[in-house]
Amino acid sequence: MKISYEQLKYIHGGDWEKYGKLILSNCFCFCDAENKKTTIVDFDIFLDDKLNDVLLKGKCVKCGKNINRRLETGEAEGCAERIREIKNSFR
Repeated sequence: MKISYEQLKYIHGGDWEKYGKLILSNCFCFCDAENKKTTIVDFDIFLDDKLNDVLLKGKCVKCGKNINRRLETGEAEGCAERIREIKNSFR
C-alpha cells in the first residue's frame, strides 16, 4: 500500500522530525566499496501488509541505482497503532 510523506511523518510521530534525516542518509548501496553507506532520494513510501513495516523504494544519491530502506515500524507500539489508523482510512 503506497502512502504519502505526510502519512510517514504521522506514523513516526515527533520522532520523524528528530531522526528522519538520519534514517534517509543511512542506507546501503554497493557503489561505495568502502562503507556502502548512502542517502536514498526520489523515493516512494509503502506499508508492508504482513509486518506493517514501512518500505522506502528509491535511488542511491551517489550512483542512481535502485535501493530500498525498510523501517521496522510494525513492532513499535505507537507506530503500529497509527499504521492501523492509516490502513483503516483506505477501507
